[in-house]
Amino acid sequence: MFQKTHSNNPSEIKKDIGTLYQKVRKSLNLMMVRYPRQSFGIMVATLILSALLALYIPPFTQPKLQEDIRLLDEVNNLGSGMADEVSALYKIGRGAKKVGQLKEEVERIIAKEKISLEDSIFLENAILQLQQFHESNPGNHED
Repeated sequence: MFQKTHSNNPSEIKKDIGTLYQKVRKSLNLMMVRYPRQSFGIMVATLILSALLALYIPPFTQPKLQEDIRLLDEVNNLGSGMADEVSALYKIGRGAKKVGQLKEEVERIIAKEKISLEDSIFLENAILQLQQFHESNPGNHED
């Protein structure tokens, strides 16, 4: 048993270890025949101990790596980036719609021969709104 096996042949290893297995099996059978109640009691106690340990000892967890935490953060924040892009597109669309409406109204007023006081006030407000829209979106021309 304590000699080094030089062969990689599995049958040689079976010869060395097989005798040990047979000896352990014979001694366990002999013990169970001689002491059946004690053997049964040990088996039941082992089962109860195993159940208690499974209930009270939390499973072992490996410490999380920094890369795993970073990956989870990226996955959690993935939706927020897309939501920001969609809301920005929606805001640009609303602004373009408002500019289009202002343009139509300005063209309608300019096409008149005489402008009333309400039309001139509307034109001043429209010019202010267009300036504000232009100032709030100076860098939206990425593409």
